[in-house]
Amino acid sequence: MIRSVDYETGEIVLPAGELGKGFCILESGTLEVVLDDRVLAEIDTAGSIFGELSEILGMKRVEAVRAKTSVTVRHVEESIADIVTKNPKVSI
Repeated sequence: MIRSVDYETGEIVLPAGELGKGFCILESGTLEVVLDDRVLAEIDTAGSIFGELSEILGMKRVEAVRAKTSVTVRHVEESIADIVTKNPKVSI
């Protein structure tokens, strides 16, 4: 399933401490990757993919992703393995 979600400034898009499934795509706005309220990185390019490493590594997220500005994020809630199985060209 793919769903588009709008977040307001300060809202958590991906919380720390959970195991991810699928990935997200930034449609608009700016995100912050945070650990203990320290900003580690910003994501501000439309089309950027994030949140996939948790599933790929099979580990819970250490950092959280929150909205620095109002953002729109597309959540692709299907396992990466299923996506590649259905469309092998995506792995290239």
